[in-house]
Amino acid sequence: MSAKHVTIVSALVTVAVIIVLAMDWAEAVAKKKEQTLGERVQQLTDLSLKRPTI
Repeated sequence: MSAKHVTIVSALVTVAVIIVLAMDWAEAVAKKKEQTLGERVQQLTDLSLKRPTI
């Protein structure tokens, strides 16, 4: 392979790695938001159960 081909392949591999890392990061952020929302719902449910009803 010529130097030009090596450079192009290296650039494509770098872009692919960046895309994979970005997708993993986005998935982790979405999962954390789901967990945070679930925890908040649980807290509100617990508070409403503890509150006396008239």
